[in-house]
Amino acid sequence: VSRVSIRSAIDKLRGQGIIETFQGRGSFISGNALDILNNDFDTKVNIGKDEYLDIIQFRRAIELTAIEIACQNGKMEDILKIKVALKEMSVNSVDYISYTEADLNFHYSIIKASGNKIFISIFKQNRSLFKNYLLIQNELGESNFSYSIKNHKEIYEAIEKRNSEKAIKLVTNSFTRNIERLFGKK
Repeated sequence: VSRVSIRSAIDKLRGQGIIETFQGRGSFISGNALDILNNDFDTKVNIGKDEYLDIIQFRRAIELTAIEIACQNGKMEDILKIKVALKEMSVNSVDYISYTEADLNFHYSIIKASGNKIFISIFKQNRSLFKNYLLIQNELGESNFSYSIKNHKEIYEAIEKRNSEKAIKLVTNSFTRNIERLFGKK
């Protein structure tokens, strides 16, 4: 097998969260690889309009509740991790794949800031699904993701100020905007 084929396969497995790569150490099977592989793989790879809308409904149930909990009870150290993920997004705004990973970490940081172990577990188990969902919308993103970064910054600032209403409204508006961008008016 050629090196190009191996690199391509490793990149795909890394994108699905099955493999983690550490500079200077190599690539390793991730701790949650079994969970990822046990989930419905075809659903993760092929996301159509109906599946995309299902994911948005699921995100509404989990992420919007996580925002409320994080604003009420979140530890400041966990909320600051959302800011770190936001900075990652800005740094990686020239490559939609790297940007998507940072975007995923932003939303995962919100879930973690809630402290809800069930939400965290569900997100981890479905990380590849969420990543593919974000890849779909980020692939069609602006050349520098300026709107997305601005919106995520406003979400972070609302959470930091413990304003769950504003953060939820911003995320909900993002759902609507992305549906319209990807599939036309509802």
